[in-house]
Amino acid sequence: RLAAKAVIRDEKGRVLLIVEKGGHFGLPGGGIEFGESAIEALRRELNEELGITDVKSTTLMMAFPYFSESRQAWALWLLHQTEVTLPERFVGDRSEGAVFMNIRDLLSHDPNQHRVHHVLNNLQNKN
Repeated sequence: RLAAKAVIRDEKGRVLLIVEKGGHFGLPGGGIEFGESAIEALRRELNEELGITDVKSTTLMMAFPYFSESRQAWALWLLHQTEVTLPERFVGDRSEGAVFMNIRDLLSHDPNQHRVHHVLNNLQNKN
């Protein structure tokens, strides 16, 4: 499965994470549908998950392959540094909202998010 994910930072360098149903955190974005570009998928997913409609810019930062135990298949995240106009309130049909969080705090809030933590640590080390 190929997915486009957004890395959206605030002025303090914190990363925007969606609060998924069940209380887990994740990067906004999702699967790229047949015939869609990664940018089109990212725009669609940001709107569906968070109600973000104004995507100002995106820059591909890295590709992150991983093996999904639940699907028993390889997947690839295309991570994009993304600048958006934030809505007054995050509203989406597939999340319970969003929060800006420091990378180092992610595992203390959600110890099951090793993949997201690993990706964000890699990005932090490259900057």
